[in-house]
Amino acid sequence: EYGFATHPIGSDEWIGNYYTPYAAALLNGYKLPVMFFDACLTAKLDFNSSDLRGYGIPIPFDITFPCFAWFLVKKPMGGAIATIGATRVAFTHVSSTGVHAGASRLALDFFSSYHNTTMLGEMFAEAQIKYLENVGRDYYTLEEFILLGDPSLKVGGY
Repeated sequence: EYGFATHPIGSDEWIGNYYTPYAAALLNGYKLPVMFFDACLTAKLDFNSSDLRGYGIPIPFDITFPCFAWFLVKKPMGGAIATIGATRVAFTHVSSTGVHAGASRLALDFFSSYHNTTMLGEMFAEAQIKYLENVGRDYYTLEEFILLGDPSLKVGGY
């Protein structure tokens, strides 16, 4: 039996938290990675104060916040040049025999696509095609993961 991400084995309880404001301390200068978030809600573009109230954080007014993935793309003096993340809850299927489906499979297919192309948008599109070929009709995973950044970016530089 396996746990996943921030969840212990057989439980949906969270272990620790990493909040978006913590990323403000990342000072990686111009060494900007492409980040693939194999996690829930990292690219939830409509993240707002009602979400925080749902987590028990008392915010007495309504406000929209940048999602984690976008916060890192727009962060000055650090962060990421591009991110890929889930707009909703991300599922995965990993076992002792390998990575089979969901977020982890899409991430594996994304990084494997670097062998065939270095254009960010092409890498993501190839990963989506491979995912359909290998996993089948899991449209939910394909629909919820989005690229935030320039799809014409050449990964690794020019």
